[in-house]
Amino acid sequence: MYSETTVLELVDLIYKAAGDPAGWSALLYRLAQVFGSNGISVHHHQIPSQESSFSGDWNIDPASISDYVNYYGLRNIWSSFRRRLFFAGSVNASQMMCPEEVFQQSEYYNDFLRRYDLFHCLVATLRDDEAAFSNLTIFRPKNAERFEDDESQLLRLLVPHLVRAFQLHDRIQGLENKANLLEEALNQVQAAIVLIDSCGRALFVNGQAGALFQQQRYIRLTPNGIRVAIPSEHKQLAGLIQSAIETGARRSCHPGGTMNLSRGASQRPLQVLVSPLRSEAVFLGKARPVAIIFITDPERKSSTAPETLQRLYSLTPAESRLAQLLASGNTLKETSEQLGVAMSTVRSQLKSLFAKTNTNRQSELMRLLLLCPIFPPGQDIKFTGDLYPFGNED
Repeated sequence: MYSETTVLELVDLIYKAAGDPAGWSALLYRLAQVFGSNGISVHHHQIPSQESSFSGDWNIDPASISDYVNYYGLRNIWSSFRRRLFFAGSVNASQMMCPEEVFQQSEYYNDFLRRYDLFHCLVATLRDDEAAFSNLTIFRPKNAERFEDDESQLLRLLVPHLVRAFQLHDRIQGLENKANLLEEALNQVQAAIVLIDSCGRALFVNGQAGALFQQQRYIRLTPNGIRVAIPSEHKQLAGLIQSAIETGARRSCHPGGTMNLSRGASQRPLQVLVSPLRSEAVFLGKARPVAIIFITDPERKSSTAPETLQRLYSLTPAESRLAQLLASGNTLKETSEQLGVAMSTVRSQLKSLFAKTNTNRQSELMRLLLLCPIFPPGQDIKFTGDLYPFGNED
């Protein structure tokens, strides 16, 4: 029998793996030590498509994974001979899944497993539904002893934790994927976006906000929140943020508001919108966003990729370039000068644009173009370290 210390150690590794993908390697390595294994895999089989994949392994030859995915997965006699034995939470030894005399005569063993010295196995089914089943398989070579009852019993003790860790891992990965997609989407928005916690501190800034805080001397981001150069405007912005925070934290019902931030006589003011955020997430002591700030620079010109315009409206390269310049706020004369063509050419291309976009006036065309997918000009700014470009100011 296995000691309580060993069981608790393995359970601890299981839940560490649930929250950290790198933890599965440590868990599989320790399982191999405890079970005297020469290889362990975490294998998934998609039922509708009959496709196989592996999300983790220890000491498994990459060539064997490729062979299994491409051919031998559909010839796995262990999983097909007595399929009824596999259900979520079950543990089966190879001699239970298929008699050894039948197994040793199979193509699956002779042409595949024997090449990698894999003979005995112990399988825990971690998921089994209409879409897929997932197995943790612990292998031993042919010259080792088969898995016995005490080893099956140990794995049965671990299986409920493995199933839960598997579910948690899937859930966490799904949330992280959604968060990454949301972050990527926010980085494509032309407005600067800042998510604020209940103390007024920034939890997230998108690429446009990062660029704005680095370029503007009238507004800054510090560890304690956003600071504005003009005291009266700073007080007004702080009031809007605090009202939004109170609403986001369910202590008030203020809708937020808008304001302008001055930048001197040479530039139009920045336009700011502050709004509360409501979240149904359970609070576990970690900061969460309760307000969102949008900052728009009216001096900044948006840019729609010419390739996007070509695909959307079947434009020629010259027509898409003209459309891009017009959407960026250029006049026909400015566009003519930038393209280095005569005004008559620009007007001819504009007439073609009207026909292809089913518009009749330049104002209609501009409205249509401004609704096209927008891509920030230049390279996106991504924060890899310090969130606050201005140091640790108060």
